[in-house]
Amino acid sequence: MFFIGLHCPLPELEKRERARGDRQVGEAKRDFTIIHDFPAYDLEVDSTAPLGTNVTEVISAWKARRKPSAFDDMTRERKADSA
Repeated sequence: MFFIGLHCPLPELEKRERARGDRQVGEAKRDFTIIHDFPAYDLEVDSTAPLGTNVTEVISAWKARRKPSAFDDMTRERKADSA
């Protein structure tokens, strides 16, 4: 597994929320405060960056991925917590 955190500035999220028309105003702000409570990512990218930039970053990070991965780290921590 390869976990990627996709970040977006709150003003841009709110702009997209309004443009979609199928979201209640305020959902983006609420989600923004909790969405990245995830413990770890193997890579983090910015959704406002050009697509080609993000694709290049993802491919480069995938090729250079490390062991243990973020998933491996979380699994090990969970096992330690339950022991």
